[in-house]
Amino acid sequence: MRVLHLADHMGYGGTVPHGMTTYLLAVLPGVRAAGNEVKAVFLREPHTSARDLEKEGVSTGFVDAKRFDPTIPMKVASIIKEFKPDLVHATQVQAVLVARLLRGMGAKYSLVLHMHNLDVLSAPLRFVNHRLPQPEFALCVSKAAMGPAISQFGLKPEVCQVFYNAFDASRFADIGPAEAAQVRVELGIPADAPVVGRAARFFRDKANDRLVRAMPEILKAVPAAHAILAGDGEERPMCEALAAELGVTHRTHFLGHRTDMARVTSACDVLTITSPADTFPYATLEAYAVGKPVIGYRAGGMPEMVQDGVTGYLAEPDDHQGFAQHIARCLADPALCAQLALGARNFVSQFTIDKHVADLLGVYQRALTKNAAAW
Repeated sequence: MRVLHLADHMGYGGTVPHGMTTYLLAVLPGVRAAGNEVKAVFLREPHTSARDLEKEGVSTGFVDAKRFDPTIPMKVASIIKEFKPDLVHATQVQAVLVARLLRGMGAKYSLVLHMHNLDVLSAPLRFVNHRLPQPEFALCVSKAAMGPAISQFGLKPEVCQVFYNAFDASRFADIGPAEAAQVRVELGIPADAPVVGRAARFFRDKANDRLVRAMPEILKAVPAAHAILAGDGEERPMCEALAAELGVTHRTHFLGHRTDMARVTSACDVLTITSPADTFPYATLEAYAVGKPVIGYRAGGMPEMVQDGVTGYLAEPDDHQGFAQHIARCLADPALCAQLALGARNFVSQFTIDKHVADLLGVYQRALTKNAAAW
C-alpha cells in the first residue's frame, strides 16, 4: 500500500514540534515497517523533525507555501500524481480541505481524515467544507473532537469514529530520580520542594497564565512550592510580567523551549493542563509515563484523559480556585501523589504504538475496500 500523509505543518519556526509531530514520529515508522510505502507531505515550511522520519525510511516533502497560497491544491495534485498513493491520510484544517477538494475533482485515492482540534471555521470555510466529498473514515482523537468534525467540517456521523492517538512510553523508560534531581539542581529548586509543572507553547489558547494566577493560593497552602513552566511563545512575556505582579517570580521558573521534557517532567510532583481546548494533550500522557498525576479542567478531551481520584483531578471550566486547590492538595500529600502515580502508569499503558498501528492499518484496509466498491 502506498500511503501519503498530508498535513498543514510539522511545528513552529522550523524547529519547534507540536502534538501532531509526536504522533507522526511514533506511528509512521510502524506503518512503513508493516511493508507499506509511506510519504509525509506538509504544506508549510521545512522542519527539522523531518530528519527523524527520514531516518526511519519515511520520505518527506514540504510545499513551503504561505497559508493562503491559492496554488497549494495544484502543487499537492502534482505530488499525488507523482507518488500515486492508494490512500491519503490528511490532518489539520487546510490539508483536510485540499485532500477533499482533490478527491472531488476526480482523484481516486481512499481518504482517511484525522480530526484532532476543536476548530471553529469561518462561515465561508464551513460552507465549503459542508459541500466537499466525504472521506471513507474520519478518525477523531477524542469524543470532544467529534463534534467539530460534524458541525464545522460537515462530516457525516457514520464516517466518524473515536480513535485515540498512540504514545511511545518507551522514551521515558530510563528517566529516574537522578534526572529529576539534576533538573532541580540546575533550576536552584531544593530537592524536597513540592513542584508543579506545565509544558506548552505560550499561545493564548494554552492559557498558561492560569497556573501563574494559581500560584499565590498554592503558596498559601504549600509555602515551599515551586512552579516550572516549559515552552516559549508570544504570551510568555505577559506570563512573566504577571508572575512579577503577583509576587511569585521567586517561585515560578520559565524555562523556554526544552528538548528534554522527559527530564523536566520527572522533576515535578504534579503536572497541569491549563488549556480549555485540548482534545488529546500529549503532555498528560508524558506526565503519566513518569508517574505524575495531572490537574486540569473539565473541558475538551480532558475528561477522557484524566480520571478523577485515579490519575489526577479536574476542576470545572471556570473554577480557577478549585484548580489551585487540587494542585495544593496533591503537593501537600506525597502519599496521595504516589497513589495517583499508580493509576497514571496503568492508564498510559493502553496507548501502545503497536496496537495503534495495527488498528490504523485495519482502518486503511477497510477504507480501500470501501472506496473500491464505490468506484
